[in-house]
Amino acid sequence: MILALVGCGERPVVQMPAVSEEEFIQTSDLLVAAQCELNRAARRPDPGFRFEQAVITMTLTVVANESTGGGLTLTIPIAGSSITLERLRRPIGSAIRRMDFQTIHDVNQSTDCPNETVRKTGNGVRYIEGGLGLSEWIDETDALLRNARTVPTEINYSLGFDIALSSSLNPIISLPSDNGISPDLSSERADDRRVAHRVAVTILLGKGSSASEAERIEAARAFLDRINRD
Repeated sequence: MILALVGCGERPVVQMPAVSEEEFIQTSDLLVAAQCELNRAARRPDPGFRFEQAVITMTLTVVANESTGGGLTLTIPIAGSSITLERLRRPIGSAIRRMDFQTIHDVNQSTDCPNETVRKTGNGVRYIEGGLGLSEWIDETDALLRNARTVPTEINYSLGFDIALSSSLNPIISLPSDNGISPDLSSERADDRRVAHRVAVTILLGKGSSASEAERIEAARAFLDRINRD
């Protein structure tokens, strides 16, 4: 199941100069990064807990590039890209928008994953240096559960982040220093908007593979409600 929503809202139009491919990544790059990290974590040796499915939720601030033919591409500007904003509304063009995306991922499904050696797959999915931290989170949770000698009903992960370029021009994830709002992206104050990019993961352990799709989605919604109140 995949739920996706691109909210138009009253966003400013973005006037973008010609930029190189290195200055943007696709939203699919982040989704595949999360899927691949979960796949690898599910196959780790001597696991403290096992799982087959996880709910992945992403909230992203994207540049929506629209054309008169109705085409739409969603890209994420890398920090430092030269982007200027205009407060006028236009019927076509490029605009900053928020994208909410949620899917249930099966770790047993085959995923074409980029890596340090092959930095872009045949499908054009780009490697993100350092990843999203999901593998480390699984390892830390394993250690915690071994010490606690118990398995909880669910575990959750959330990361708010910015995207920048490494010295070798590979996109990297960094923790936001100002609620994730870059002055290059918006003229709005940082405290007027939420974190620019966030990925959240919910894994149900108590019922394992017997949990229904509705139960997984409800657990993810409850987790998002909790962290949104913080």
